[in-house]
Amino acid sequence: MPNSFIQPSFAAGELAPGLAGRVDLAKYRVGARTMRNFVSRVSGGASTRAGTLFVGRAANDGSAVRLIPFSFSASQTYILVFSHLRVDVISNGGFVVDASLPLTTPWAAADLAQLKYAQSADVLTICHPSYPPYDLKRSGAGTWSLAAISFQAKVQPPSGGAAAHIGGGTGFDYHYVVTSVTDSPAEESVPSAAIDVSNKGALNQTTGVANTLGFDPPASGPTPNRYRIYRSSQLTTGLNWSGTYGYIGESTTGKFQDVNYAPDFSDTPPVHDNPFATTNPACVTYYEGRKIFAGGNDYPDTIWMTKPGNYTNMDTSSPGKDDDAITVTLAAQQVNPIRHLVSINSLLALTQSGAWMISPGGTANALTPSSVTAKPQAYNGCNDVPPLTVNYDVLYIQSKGSTVRDLAYNYYVNIFTGDDKSVLSSHLFYGYQITDWAWCEEPFKIIWCVRSDGILLAFSYLKEQDVYAWTRHDTAGLVKSVASISEGSENALYLVVQRTVPGVNGGAPVQYIERLQSRNFMTNGVADATKVWCVDCGLQYAGAPATTISGLGHLEGLMVTGVADGGVVAPQRVSGGAITLPAAASLVTLGLGYSCQLQPMRLDVGEPTIQGKRKKVGAVTLVVEDTRGLKVGPSADRLTEIKQWSPASGASVTAPPLVSGQQRVVLDPLWQTDGSVLIQQDYPLPATVLAIIPEVEIGDR
Repeated sequence: MPNSFIQPSFAAGELAPGLAGRVDLAKYRVGARTMRNFVSRVSGGASTRAGTLFVGRAANDGSAVRLIPFSFSASQTYILVFSHLRVDVISNGGFVVDASLPLTTPWAAADLAQLKYAQSADVLTICHPSYPPYDLKRSGAGTWSLAAISFQAKVQPPSGGAAAHIGGGTGFDYHYVVTSVTDSPAEESVPSAAIDVSNKGALNQTTGVANTLGFDPPASGPTPNRYRIYRSSQLTTGLNWSGTYGYIGESTTGKFQDVNYAPDFSDTPPVHDNPFATTNPACVTYYEGRKIFAGGNDYPDTIWMTKPGNYTNMDTSSPGKDDDAITVTLAAQQVNPIRHLVSINSLLALTQSGAWMISPGGTANALTPSSVTAKPQAYNGCNDVPPLTVNYDVLYIQSKGSTVRDLAYNYYVNIFTGDDKSVLSSHLFYGYQITDWAWCEEPFKIIWCVRSDGILLAFSYLKEQDVYAWTRHDTAGLVKSVASISEGSENALYLVVQRTVPGVNGGAPVQYIERLQSRNFMTNGVADATKVWCVDCGLQYAGAPATTISGLGHLEGLMVTGVADGGVVAPQRVSGGAITLPAAASLVTLGLGYSCQLQPMRLDVGEPTIQGKRKKVGAVTLVVEDTRGLKVGPSADRLTEIKQWSPASGASVTAPPLVSGQQRVVLDPLWQTDGSVLIQQDYPLPATVLAIIPEVEIGDR
């Protein structure tokens, strides 16, 4: 009598062939030999991936294109399409067309992989070690500008400046400078030109001997709220002066009278500094109200921090103040370039050889010039792909590009530690590198990764449930870049896909921008087969019933398939940008088809093992959700299609519905030692497999 076993989950994803004998691993029971174009659901099941929408053709087909996300708010999100010396903007699945777009940029195609960025509100700061840092600013959906950052205080010092002496006497010199101050943002300018009083009497409040200063507002920039006045010590005329000024008071007007206030030389005027006048930083982030830059060709292990709340101000003072700009260099045994800065509960600097935590030293609560420390955390370096922050974890790609690790604070050892998250699926990485990735939190919590050969990997990640599962995805082309933004209630993944289309660009490769479509195909809470999108590079027609569907010029000469009012459209070739349906339909989705395969690990039921024994799987029951069109069998050449629902006699004929529940299929019996079961979806239809229950007859008893 056949035995029934159940695999209740695929939460371990596609496991490496080297684990074929590791039946002792818990994840063996919830893993798979093959998960191609299936994603592992963090709840346990496996779903075919959705198809992609054709958004448009990228500029500069023959060179690199990179996608970078821009999120002004939850409802105003954009994809920036960087290509050779230009950037275009996408919003809600279409290119933004405006007089300011596309923008001209300084970055050639070869530079795009090293662009690092950080965003604050409507400003995206972009760094590259061979260029000065730039700010890309959004003023509206179609209004964008790009400019190199000017590192200086926005408020300017007072202009003019003169002094008058009240009272008699000679023999003393006084030197003054004045700064402008704004309250919002809180900022102080560099000092004005010196205002000198030479060979006059000693100041004396009692006798009325005083110096009266007059100065004018700045010639440009923000209007100051007040002015700060600094003075030298009282100098005997003819003696050398150190050039040091100390604070003596403030004024809200253009006048100030010094009646012998004692200068406070612990409070001196700002000293202008622009560390990037002769070098360029490699990366950027924000932390504790400061904009942080780091790395570069000339100072690869140095970090520069702006003044708090003043993202273009690198000024300092002598002696230092808590709100001065900060410079710190990592004290490592060897120079390793800082490749990324990550701001979580601490500031992390990820280098080519390890991770460092930048934090206040001692009992200090905030970073200041006198309370900043850099401590090594982990000794696994990273590559140039920007790390991802997922909840309270940082995920990054190791320096060789073929290992994914996480990094999280460990309270027991008081450092950041992490694990290799790709070890169980190492076959997907060996000989390749990860060149780009993006985190899509909702609805399935997946990191989409671009592999160096153009294959797309999906990493389902939910640490609190110990879910980390890798699956692989292919299309009729090569994926080059990905980025994710929030659109509605989901995170939308955009892709750059290089495709070869016979009727486009003379048959030479083109690069298309596409968006991974939602798997939400519900109507009033019920799965609706007419709304499914299971084709790549597709478009959708919605309107009056029609048989000729046009607008497919981007797929000229290729075979397309899809669904028309829920029924499968047999593959046919695009000619003149159109195809003809056998019957009129009002909701038609057409694009490139793809196959999906799911194959569990070799069957094992524990001790005593049945590995190595001949087995015959006579039938399989699948627990499915919103599924249609699956085939099941022991191998790809022995598949049996699950029979579809058919209407009762006399009922109107419509497209078969999507099915949820248990589906049993009798297989072509075959004795084999593997006991393999292969599930395949060849139609442009969705499938979700929640569990597999094979009926197995075991031989060699």
